[in-house]
Amino acid sequence: MPNYFWFLLLILFSLAILFYTLYKKRDPMVMVQWFFLAGLSYVFELITLVYLNGYTYHPHLLPKGFADSIIGSIASQGLSVPITGAFIAAFDLGWIWILLISLLFVGTEILFLFLNLYEHQWWSIYLTAVMLPLSFWLSRKWYQLLKARYHPLVWFTTLYFCIFCLTVTIVWFISTVFYQYQMVYGWFIDAVRDHTAVNGTYYLVTSFVYTVILFLDGQYKKQAFLLILIILSDFFLYLDGILQITSPSWSILYFPVMHLLVLVLYTYANRWLLGYQYQRIRSHS
Repeated sequence: MPNYFWFLLLILFSLAILFYTLYKKRDPMVMVQWFFLAGLSYVFELITLVYLNGYTYHPHLLPKGFADSIIGSIASQGLSVPITGAFIAAFDLGWIWILLISLLFVGTEILFLFLNLYEHQWWSIYLTAVMLPLSFWLSRKWYQLLKARYHPLVWFTTLYFCIFCLTVTIVWFISTVFYQYQMVYGWFIDAVRDHTAVNGTYYLVTSFVYTVILFLDGQYKKQAFLLILIILSDFFLYLDGILQITSPSWSILYFPVMHLLVLVLYTYANRWLLGYQYQRIRSHS
């Protein structure tokens, strides 16, 4: 079997769990929990995979080694782990289920190591075995907080990691898969790793500003000021040679359009979810 078969199988299995959970719960907060957990997982991957080179994925879907590893990371940390965390949270599964599911993940990791689909650099199976149950338990607790009542800090944090997950996925495919632009700073010799590190770090900050803009809903002058700061940051990076346009079909002028479009989408999604939460909490009070 080619390597990508196993990763596609993992993706399909994860999506099946997601659709089952959505069908049974009929609650959009399941999606919010998935994106929130995926955002957390991406921060973890940015540190462990990109900065510290803890392990490597080998799906063999892209010709460039590090880009190929990121595709494997998206399958694992963008889909499989966070969707399972959302499933556990939505069904409020206890410690026995959490330990059994964690054991299944550990077994899958061992299988992937055996099949050379994945390799450890300094990471170990023991770290996975310790961190997964704790992560799934925390996911369950966070979901309870999210569902109980509206709390600004809980919602801001949730929204931030959701926005980071969605934004960094979009810009990574635009830049690395479709090769429209790249970030160059010289942190790492491998160009894709260097780009992923700089791009990921930049959008950690940008996503925070996006979230602040959403929380300033209706305060248009402050929102415009923060949006201009993001656009000026893009232009500064471009003039400094850190942000480089690598395709004639892309332009530095597309970045302001992209920022505006995603902010409009995030704003409407945020308003709708807040309205849904208000109605749900009110109906249960």
